[in-house]
Amino acid sequence: MADCINRAHHATPKKSRVCGAIEYMKAHGIPHSKEDVFCFNAVSHRQGRAMII
Repeated sequence: MADCINRAHHATPKKSRVCGAIEYMKAHGIPHSKEDVFCFNAVSHRQGRAMII
């Protein structure tokens, strides 16, 4: 997979913010878009999905 070679590494605090925001909104029944969370935290869709798996 050549794409993983060029992928930017995201530090644990950024992963925690993304996962924490999504988990919080799910727990409190807040309608949300994961794409909006990724955009707010300046990560691509693909990288964001990799963070939450």
